[in-house]
Amino acid sequence: MRFKLIILSLVLSFTSLSIFATDNSTFSIEVVDENTFAIDLANIKQAEIKIRIKDPFGTIIYDEKLMDSSLHQKKYDLKKLPLGNYTLLVAYDDVFKIQSINKNLEKIEIDSEDLQTIYQPVFRQHAIYIDLHMLCLTDLSIYLKIKDNEGNIIYTEINQPSGPLEKRFNFSRLEAGKYSFSVEIEDALFYNEFNETLIEWSPPTVAAL
Repeated sequence: MRFKLIILSLVLSFTSLSIFATDNSTFSIEVVDENTFAIDLANIKQAEIKIRIKDPFGTIIYDEKLMDSSLHQKKYDLKKLPLGNYTLLVAYDDVFKIQSINKNLEKIEIDSEDLQTIYQPVFRQHAIYIDLHMLCLTDLSIYLKIKDNEGNIIYTEINQPSGPLEKRFNFSRLEAGKYSFSVEIEDALFYNEFNETLIEWSPPTVAAL
């Protein structure tokens, strides 16, 4: 297939639309002692919590899925780990939390102001457009990637939104088929896939337009 490049139109401003997920959860992380931190999480919708810890080189050293609807003083001990800056990733409902944890000679340190929050993207399909809406309370880079049904990358873009990310993609010049939208976040030393959504695209008839 010869690609007909997707046309990206202007950044949208849909501030009047209530399209972003409502997050009523409470999340906190605190230092318990010189080697241990604890997570508190409550008021989530689905009983599934994913927790990862990455070392200073970006390698996953702890990966856990909990079928719980809350956490109370869930403790993690870094005593046996070398000094350095670690990354905690907590995913639940439509929310993704990223917190850096520094382990130095004396203790571990956590700065709550470094907490990053990203919400799952929302896609809306129209006659010839597909709109992307995503709330990013973070200063991390967001990497968008679109692939066709053969796995070929037909579009990429890097954003640093620090707020609502709203984009409109014109699919009118593309053939019918399945297209995947991947959203990746800049996580420590590399980009890590956060969400992948499959879109079934079928060009409308002239009458539908």
